[in-house]
Amino acid sequence: MMSLISSRGCDCKSFRYQAWHKSPEGEFEGTISADAIASDRSKHFAEADVVIIYAKGDEVRKCYTCKKVFDEKFHIPPIWWTTLSRRSNGYFGYENVLDASGTNRTGTISWLRFLMKHVNSADSGHHNKNDIDYRWVKLNAFVRWYAPSDKALSDKAPLDEAPLDERPKSRTEIVLFDHPEFAQQVGDFIIEQLKPHELSDPFWAYPAMVEKVAALHDVCVWESRTLIRNYEKHRTLYRDPFDYLHEVSRHSLHINETLHVAESILDSMQKYHDHFTATEPSSNEKVDRFDPFPQNIKNRLGLLQTTLTHLRHRAESNYERVKAEITLSFNKSSQIESGATRAISLAGLLFLPAAYVTALFSTSFFNFDAPTGIWGFSDKFWIYWAVTIPVTALTIFLWFFGPMILSFVVSYCKEIGTLLLDLISIGRRDAMRLMELEKQKKMRAKMNENRKRDGKEGRKLARRDYIRRLEDEERERIEKEREEKEKKKEKGDRWNMASAASMV
Repeated sequence: MMSLISSRGCDCKSFRYQAWHKSPEGEFEGTISADAIASDRSKHFAEADVVIIYAKGDEVRKCYTCKKVFDEKFHIPPIWWTTLSRRSNGYFGYENVLDASGTNRTGTISWLRFLMKHVNSADSGHHNKNDIDYRWVKLNAFVRWYAPSDKALSDKAPLDEAPLDERPKSRTEIVLFDHPEFAQQVGDFIIEQLKPHELSDPFWAYPAMVEKVAALHDVCVWESRTLIRNYEKHRTLYRDPFDYLHEVSRHSLHINETLHVAESILDSMQKYHDHFTATEPSSNEKVDRFDPFPQNIKNRLGLLQTTLTHLRHRAESNYERVKAEITLSFNKSSQIESGATRAISLAGLLFLPAAYVTALFSTSFFNFDAPTGIWGFSDKFWIYWAVTIPVTALTIFLWFFGPMILSFVVSYCKEIGTLLLDLISIGRRDAMRLMELEKQKKMRAKMNENRKRDGKEGRKLARRDYIRRLEDEERERIEKEREEKEKKKEKGDRWNMASAASMV
């Protein structure tokens, strides 16, 4: 077999992999280089029915040789390597692998990406946003599935009735990128949940993957609920509740987002699975026989989608609880501010009468003569009340009716402005109308002038035509008289000749 890469190879670390063999049934773990992946030199790797490879996507992207091996071995589409895919919060893709003629399906490729935000309480004891710790976890998987060959099938029994070791052999190669700890959990769970009779379906590994994703989403949702519950139980211990609640709200929004995307991924996955089962040719002699294995896979995917939907509802409830706590904190802050305002108002109320009396008696209307002890009172004191009472009444009036008056004045000014604009527009229209009338007047004058000029020229032409017609008639008359004279002369000549002939 020709190697897919040059003999130069690369200096990258070998990739860990797990291999599972159906017959004899068993598992194997080891490491393999990019060159060995391309050439299938490893026996365990080449002969296994299921292979799970663990790789780091960024390292593969940077190495030209490794990237080329993964491209050619697993048919990874170009879009998978782009920044768009690297930054995406989730997707699912599927393509058929066709033979050289382009008419027969020899396998499939599919890839998915899940993103999860794992938050937890750091329990720092500070009762602030530093109590929250989080990390992003992702599942980035690529699956290359080889369709079973019909050559391995015995002619004696249909596919589903043949023993497992006599059925056509299919092969599945799974690459789990990044996050080694979570990827290892997913890989072990795939091998643990593996059912040999389902290997003929390229979607057989996805229920196990999604189940681990759903389990981690469940942890994320409940951890975010714990953050909210901790605050609800110890509100008074948080000095700056708004910063803490803002952090919880931010994480809750991200969890809701990833759950929405996970539901969308399950929708796409089931749609492509239906496409595969609808286009997969039956290997049974009994065409109408029901095949339960693809249906079981579909049922598990449907159950997991329902589970994710319910988790999303719980996450949305958590977010609503955060918003309720933020509203409560705002209300409590408003109550505290209102209490402070009332205290200030009470202090002003206590000192206002005394200040008023002091200001009143310090006016020039009152005079105290210290040597004599006589208290003088001006007979003009009525002026004070004559000014104070109207000003106070005006102040109270403006307090109650000032906004209404201001609104009326503003609306009146707007109406005046609108009226002025209308007058300006009317003036413009009238000016344009006058200009149009003047223009039409000039055009009519010019048309009349042209008509007069055309009338003179017409009369000249008519007179000329009349004279020409008279000349033509006179010419025709003269020509007609000349012809008659010639006819008479010719007739007279014939008569003379006839007379002369008779005389002879």
